[in-house]
Amino acid sequence: MHHAKLTEGLQLVFHNLTYRVPIIDPATKKPATKAILDGVTGVFQPGRLTAILGSSGAGKTSLMNVMAGELTSNVGTLTGELLVNGRSAAGHEIRKMAGYVHQEDTILHTMTVREAIMLSARLRTPSTVPLDIKRERVNNLLSFLHLNKAADTIVGNERVKGISGGERKRTCIAMELVTSPAILFLDEPTSGLDTFTAYTVVYYLKQLARAGYTVVTTLHQPSSEIFHLIDDLMLMAEGRMLYMGSAEHSVDYFASQGYVCPERTNPADYFFMSIFHTAPSIRTRSERTERLLEVWPTTPEGSAIREIVEKPRSGGFSAENRRYRSAFTEQFSLILRRTARHAFRDKMFIGMRLVQILLFAVLFSIIYWQIPDRDQSSQIQDRVGILFFSAACLITASSMPALMMFYSERSTFTRESRSGMYGLSTFFFTKLSIELPLCIITPLLLSSVIYWTTGMNQDAGRFFVYCVVATLLSVAGMGLGLVTGAFFPELSEALVAIPVIIMPTMVFSGVFVNLAGLPAWISWFKWSSMMMYGFGALLKNELEGTTIGCGKDVLADECTPMPGEVSISNLGFEGQGTVWVNISALAMGCVILTAFSYYGMWRVTRAGRGKRQPR
Repeated sequence: MHHAKLTEGLQLVFHNLTYRVPIIDPATKKPATKAILDGVTGVFQPGRLTAILGSSGAGKTSLMNVMAGELTSNVGTLTGELLVNGRSAAGHEIRKMAGYVHQEDTILHTMTVREAIMLSARLRTPSTVPLDIKRERVNNLLSFLHLNKAADTIVGNERVKGISGGERKRTCIAMELVTSPAILFLDEPTSGLDTFTAYTVVYYLKQLARAGYTVVTTLHQPSSEIFHLIDDLMLMAEGRMLYMGSAEHSVDYFASQGYVCPERTNPADYFFMSIFHTAPSIRTRSERTERLLEVWPTTPEGSAIREIVEKPRSGGFSAENRRYRSAFTEQFSLILRRTARHAFRDKMFIGMRLVQILLFAVLFSIIYWQIPDRDQSSQIQDRVGILFFSAACLITASSMPALMMFYSERSTFTRESRSGMYGLSTFFFTKLSIELPLCIITPLLLSSVIYWTTGMNQDAGRFFVYCVVATLLSVAGMGLGLVTGAFFPELSEALVAIPVIIMPTMVFSGVFVNLAGLPAWISWFKWSSMMMYGFGALLKNELEGTTIGCGKDVLADECTPMPGEVSISNLGFEGQGTVWVNISALAMGCVILTAFSYYGMWRVTRAGRGKRQPR
């Protein structure tokens, strides 16, 4: 593949970057701070492939995250200065012109490799570029990264078999490269790849750098072949700089410090085994590393870097360097298509929901078959039972799938929205576009079966009202699932939270406690219960103006028909508003839950953006 040469590359200068996070000092047990980055100064040059090496915890990924505006935590303080071609720039500004390949792969598991790369191309390259050109670019990348055989295979996950880990990594790289970003950051792009494929990836990065792009990558013990592809090398330890300069000169530099790399030895292996680590003495390692860290600023190589930092190239950067961001309509169309495809390919999303609802319908029909044929006391109890359980079933049957489906997409959504593929509004409204039809279809299926089999009030108008309430309860459950998913970062936490949220709403539904007899200090809680509004609307729709008869086998003189209003009064619902008042309150609750779910997703996308970025 060939990339058009940039008219002006982007030089990225970082000066005195310091990132400190609060900790508890293990010795004194008092609050303290730890420097993840400690006064790091350097430069990433256009037209050169820069590799960052260091042992685990050296600060490599943190440095790239700071530069790319990818810090995901609001904990800690960040100071320092970033310059792009001599112009001050915050991390979030750099993100608009840079690609970032993360170490963790977050591609939607139901997409094929080709679909994932093509979606990135269509969302992140100008709409003026013909679709055929975009397809050609995707095909070239598939060929170059040896993804042709896997092009039409789904990505998969731990539950669904798909492509290999190496193929997944190369797909992530292709999704960024298809946009030809002016700056490209990669966090260990060769992890999980065999030696030849790793070399191929780095070779391509080298070609990209030669075209004038600024390419920065962390590498984990590169092979000697890969090492010789590197233009500039940056070595880090303890959040500080050990060396920065040409990779070729690095061996001579450490030799001048007394650490001579043996002939025919991979320099990268030597750095890891003799500079970063020296078994078995931990003390020797610490003293060696500390001495090299202290001496670096005084060396000619360190002075040369400082001179570049103090006199960066000028010219600034223009809007041409910023990556294309598609319009909402284009985003919505593409993401809606992907979301629909994801829903139909994932059997858990639609199939299990329909099976679940049909099982509930059969179960309720068997248990509550033709309630009017039973004796009067059983009729009252059973009508209350079927109305309550149908309401509870609709909330739980839509909340759990919505929660699970959101978690299957959450990491993908977070990563893609932060990379500029699409905005929160696009994801949110496409999500609703898929979820809402299911929130209409499933309650209508349940209602159409149990309303007639259980012998509820045989009136078309009341059946319509029943369906409206059932749909709103289903939508409320969806909103509850999305809210929980948005506000709890871990699925395990959300699964614990869902019952804690739903159970009080059931207690205050009016079945398990008489609403009219609640103490004043706690009675207010009933107004927050979606179940109370839903059950109240169903109860009044079924019993108001209805006479509860004596049953099929009961003699007329042994029983007196009872107005349904008596049961409503006995349950404490007499003063809880009309059917349409409860429906209106339920609808308002759906709107509030949906708004909260949007706010929760907004918080997810904003994670880390409130942190002060270096200027």
